[in-house]
Amino acid sequence: MHKFFRPSLMAISVVFALSSAAPALAAADDAPMPNVQIENRTSLSGFSVSTGATYWQGDFGAPTTSELFIALVNLRYEFDGLRVWGTLPYMRVESDGVLFAGTDGGPILVDTGSPSPAGRVRNGFGDVTLGATYAVVENGGDWAVDLSSRVKLPTASDESGLSTGKTDVGVSVDISRAVQGVVPFVSAGYTFLGDPDGYDLRNTVSASAGLSIPFGGDDTVALISYEYDRAATDFVDDGHELFGAVSGTVSDQFSWTGFGTVGLSEGASDFALGLLLSLSF
Repeated sequence: MHKFFRPSLMAISVVFALSSAAPALAAADDAPMPNVQIENRTSLSGFSVSTGATYWQGDFGAPTTSELFIALVNLRYEFDGLRVWGTLPYMRVESDGVLFAGTDGGPILVDTGSPSPAGRVRNGFGDVTLGATYAVVENGGDWAVDLSSRVKLPTASDESGLSTGKTDVGVSVDISRAVQGVVPFVSAGYTFLGDPDGYDLRNTVSASAGLSIPFGGDDTVALISYEYDRAATDFVDDGHELFGAVSGTVSDQFSWTGFGTVGLSEGASDFALGLLLSLSF
């Protein structure tokens, strides 16, 4: 039986929602995870581009340590409460286990008990993810409700060893409410995993709860949350971790975010660190 676990996706795209003009809040465009939006973000055309990188390290319950580095580019367009986007990750993996690209570039690690057929070190472009988010409640008092869906397409090469070769589909809902500048939020997501040959995978559930707090001026926000990811098999612990981020702006169109995670279970990485930059047009 192949073992399966998924390091949390929460850190990989923390601020791809930065370009929309809205109060500081949590919303999930690209994954079942918190995103930070800054009040003075403006986008004259509706287009924005984000780029960044994340580094994970941990044994994830395996006998040896894995190191994962992912850089990605995200393109987004927003109109009439609808946001559509696409993400392409580049992955470098150093792990004895089999690792595949998950939705939005996050890693899926499989079969930690035997060496990967592609070798311990492999790299290349992962699978493309396309998605859309609709603001069901927007500017409705202090409340915000977003519904999102995303599709991961098996675009990575077979030789890279980074793809299941199957399509994954995810849906999520994000609810937040501004309370005197502080924004508590909850998020929940469900991912329908493709059925690759040789692997018995189950669909996964994710959830998060936390809050964002403005500080140091109107254009800087701190965010902290608890994140949960259910493992795709019974052979591995579920993922539990703490996530933190600080986001600010350089200009009306350019923003930055630094973030990190601390794992609370063997199903999550020991830690992760990342930086993301966003430019709106």
